Amino acid sequence: MKRIYLNLKKIIAICLVLLFLIVIGSIFIKTSYNWAKLYSTDGSFSINFPSAPTKTVSEQQLKNDSRKVAITEYRSEPSKNIIFSLYFTKYPFYFDDTTKTLVGLRDETLSSNGKFKLLTSNLGKYFGLPGVKFTAINQDSTSPKYLNDLIILLGNSAYIMELDDNNNDLASFNKFYSSFSLSDIWQTYTSNEGNFRISFPTASRNMWSSDISLSATQKKHEITIDTFDAKGDQYSVQLDIYPYNLSGSQEELNSIKSHIEQALAGFTVISDKDSTFKGYRSFDLLLKKQNNFIKYRDFVVNNYAYIIISSSTNSDFPKFEDFANSFQLINTNPTIK
Repeated sequence: MKRIYLNLKKIIAICLVLLFLIVIGSIFIKTSYNWAKLYSTDGSFSINFPSAPTKTVSEQQLKNDSRKVAITEYRSEPSKNIIFSLYFTKYPFYFDDTTKTLVGLRDETLSSNGKFKLLTSNLGKYFGLPGVKFTAINQDSTSPKYLNDLIILLGNSAYIMELDDNNNDLASFNKFYSSFSLSDIWQTYTSNEGNFRISFPTASRNMWSSDISLSATQKKHEITIDTFDAKGDQYSVQLDIYPYNLSGSQEELNSIKSHIEQALAGFTVISDKDSTFKGYRSFDLLLKKQNNFIKYRDFVVNNYAYIIISSSTNSDFPKFEDFANSFQLINTNPTIK
């Protein structure tokens, strides 16, 4: 009887060891992905995926808007019903109300994935940018059961990191989104129409243009190219092409300066310095409103008026000189077009 009791104890011990190994093994299998870094020049970011992702680009109609946006999706499926995704979208406008935009994108994500019920939702700063992180459960019987998302906004771009699975694997989701990094990728932009080239701190840029009446018969053509770096600082070049030559005189620059100050009536002038830039008479203007700073450098070449701009919460503008000094004229004697 004693021997049977001892054998029973051994059997129980072995079973417990096997159970422990099964549990440990299941945890290991769940988290032992082959993480590898993806670099995206389109969105100027990098992130680690658990397996090689596929890339697709699709168009989506904007609500209450005639325009469409391109959505770039990177998708990795290391095993059945486990899907890691990153969606990158650049909109044709900036987000005036980031909280409203984040809530709208969150709700749109939930409705587009099925009958999901929100479990947790946290608005805040992620990577120093406005974002929302949330978890939802699928109320339908279909898989995957859980949805974990992080949405962040930068300028007019939205980044959505997502994990769909049946286990609510928060550890893997946290590892996934924590590896996300926005990067400065300085690339040269050339404007033949504007007769210049300049290096922006990202490959992703926006361009806006319009014609502005000067008189009953004359118009100037205005072009703006802008982008945001990894810290959310904005870099822009504004170009006004006039139908006649400008003098580039101090009086003319003072007039341009006055128009800038009027357009930014809520800002206070911190510094105002007249100088030369690339051999042309110029001025540097620094303005402040609460914790927001804007720096301007303006100069005139024949019928072109150039304004190099940066906005930041850092009054030192550590990248402004590199940005401005990368400016080059394609033709030093442009003709009026």
